[in-house]
Amino acid sequence: MSETTDRPPMLPLSTALQAGFELTTRKMWLLIMPLLLDGFLWLGPRLSVQPLLNWAIQQLQNTAPPAGTNNPATIEVLQEFGGIYNLFAQLSPRFIGIPVLFKSMEFSSTPLSTRVIEIDSWGIFILLYALFSVIGLLAGAFYFAQVAQAVHRPGLGTFWRRLPLRLLHVLGIALLLLGMSAILALPTMLVAVLTAIVSVWLAQFVVAAAMVLFITASVFLFFSLHGILYGDQPFWRAAYDSLRIVRENTHLTLWLIVLIVGLSFLLDTVWRVVENGGWFTIVPIFAHAFVQTSLYVSTVYLYIDRASRLPVSQRPILT
Repeated sequence: MSETTDRPPMLPLSTALQAGFELTTRKMWLLIMPLLLDGFLWLGPRLSVQPLLNWAIQQLQNTAPPAGTNNPATIEVLQEFGGIYNLFAQLSPRFIGIPVLFKSMEFSSTPLSTRVIEIDSWGIFILLYALFSVIGLLAGAFYFAQVAQAVHRPGLGTFWRRLPLRLLHVLGIALLLLGMSAILALPTMLVAVLTAIVSVWLAQFVVAAAMVLFITASVFLFFSLHGILYGDQPFWRAAYDSLRIVRENTHLTLWLIVLIVGLSFLLDTVWRVVENGGWFTIVPIFAHAFVQTSLYVSTVYLYIDRASRLPVSQRPILT
């Protein structure tokens, strides 16, 4: 009998979601890292970049267009961003970081007094941003590796032995994303500045188009982490297999992304409605950690199913 006729039906999204939530319910220890990081971002000290943004706003106001601006809306957005941004949130970098609720939260009231530390040096800001990004990437990779251990149960000895190399390959994926953004950013900035002379709207369109292109490319890397952590692949092979899996399961991947982003946005919205600065905030923090972890576990089951359908000679070794 042929390989095709022996294959079981593809794992439906609903079944994968059910399996993800069930495993997370049985292994609640998977929530420890998201809960600890969210607790720190909620009750811990905050690093504010307000002085740096105040300087940037002053420079924009003192510079002639198109490089500068006196647009009140732009100034207001920058001032608002300075009031809500906590540099410690970079401990959860996008795509590879530990899922947290407080990544985009403003400095809200808390049941405990919190200290706000203002950064007034661009050098210190760049240094801390890079440091927190690397720490966040490593912490995120360790968190996702824990999920791998929970799903496949290879044994703690095997888990710790393979972890260092897998962390290096996760950094490889991060550098790949950084390289993609740099390749797009440089020509985008040049074209945007030139088109801004003709039309600001045209320049904004150029920037928006570049962002769409970057997001589209990132979508094709959706299963890269899975290939590293569950397929034991180097990052370049994991990225290539992710591209193939996403290309053959585009609708499924888009639905997953919509679910992950949509539920995160929903929990964020609910938190803003019920938030009163009290200990009740623990509830949305726990809900966010549980839902996001369950969704990620669901993607693992989907990856295992779809990767097993690649040609035999090209399948990752699921470990």
